[in-house]
Amino acid sequence: MLKIGITNHPSARRLPHPIKTIIAGAAPTAHLLAQLESKGFQPVHVYGLTYVDARPSFSLTFPF
Repeated sequence: MLKIGITNHPSARRLPHPIKTIIAGAAPTAHLLAQLESKGFQPVHVYGLTYVDARPSFSLTFPF
């Protein structure tokens, strides 16, 4: 819900540089992904055991 609020806020504008953001849980809609990308976000959808540990993990062999 936060990402919807960010993209729909009246003063929302494109970020000065890209920011990678993690979306966990249910898959985001194509429309929300397009809105985030138009604002300069690089969304990455993660799933599976995201509730076990709050720290995100990254692959060094396959960085996103």
